[in-house]
Amino acid sequence: MSGFSGSGKTWLAKQLAVPFGAVHLRSDIERKRLAGLSADERSGSGVGAGLYSSEMSACVHQHLLDCAESALAGGFTTIVDATFGRREERRRFAEFGRHLRITMCLIHCHAPMEVLRSRIAERAGHGGDSSEADLAVLEWQRSHHEPLQADESLDVFEAASDDPKVLGWIKRYIASRI
Repeated sequence: MSGFSGSGKTWLAKQLAVPFGAVHLRSDIERKRLAGLSADERSGSGVGAGLYSSEMSACVHQHLLDCAESALAGGFTTIVDATFGRREERRRFAEFGRHLRITMCLIHCHAPMEVLRSRIAERAGHGGDSSEADLAVLEWQRSHHEPLQADESLDVFEAASDDPKVLGWIKRYIASRI
């Protein structure tokens, strides 16, 4: 799962995990686990700093790879839920998939900017979610995003998460791949 904060990655991952018997690895939760925080505890980290520094993000992505390898070795379909906004992050997971010779696809979640902003504000208003993303984080993601390129050789499903039919389309797409 990839996409900006508020793009529907986690919602879609949760909807897909049950019917496919998949392990759902969420970067927001694993990042906090590595830092010794509970899932809903706030880190107080600024945009691009602390828990969200490039060094910590590299550790989180390595941890996600390690967890995915363990889950796959146990025979589980695995969903990795992270922004994957950098080419290098996507490259490492693509190489991992090729090395293991597994069927892998990138579900790129997106929605109009006003929908992303609304979802982030709504999530912040409810509290109790492991994501610390706010509108400043969304803007940071947008300014640092490295768009998907054809030469990345990824099997990509573009998921417009504001389309009510997207879940059914993704289920059929995944079922055809596994």
